[in-house]
Amino acid sequence: MCIFLVSDDVNNRTLSTPVGVTGEMTVPACVAVCQADNFPLAGLEFATQCYCGTSFSGEGAPIDSGCNMACQGNSSEFCGGANALNVYNFTGTITGPPNTNPGGGGGEAPNPDVGPVLSGLPTPWNYSGCYV
Repeated sequence: MCIFLVSDDVNNRTLSTPVGVTGEMTVPACVAVCQADNFPLAGLEFATQCYCGTSFSGEGAPIDSGCNMACQGNSSEFCGGANALNVYNFTGTITGPPNTNPGGGGGEAPNPDVGPVLSGLPTPWNYSGCYV
């Protein structure tokens, strides 16, 4: 798995499918939900939001900063920022078509002064950066 920092717009989403996670929002929780729903892309935004997709859409573009919000469920992980996604790209085998109706996420969290998740991601995901 690779990570990108990508911009997002609430009116024209970069990743098309909002999803909810069981329990508190963490990078592994969002990635696992997207992978289970057969999406190769998992994106975290605004500390508590998780989005899945098969490709980037809308006005999403690479960014260099802005993914600085701590995950609501783990303050040592980044979960995007305001209008900024940490996007993870699953490089393993997708077992079927994406589930395009899995549910929604949302919210906010404090403490933007944390570092990125560099370990503990499901195999074969890897950390590569932040994408807005």
